[in-house]
Amino acid sequence: MKKLMGAAFLAAAGVMGLTAAQAQGAGGVPADDWAHRVVKHVGNYGASFAHNVDSSTLLKIARGQDALWASDGLPYVPPIR
Repeated sequence: MKKLMGAAFLAAAGVMGLTAAQAQGAGGVPADDWAHRVVKHVGNYGASFAHNVDSSTLLKIARGQDALWASDGLPYVPPIR
């Protein structure tokens, strides 16, 4: 999948008149460790939720069905329809 996405970015960069090196330097093609860097800086979903909207913050929103399955949340993600 990453190869297909990379090819799409490079094709779009070619349409804009950019070389592959210019596209990657401009942020068009994500680095191999982009997901690791996001989780490292922002935290996983649970940590981000607890920090920004949990019941200990000003918003005081409970996770409800979005909680972990071990905490009576849904064990799967229902399809969006």
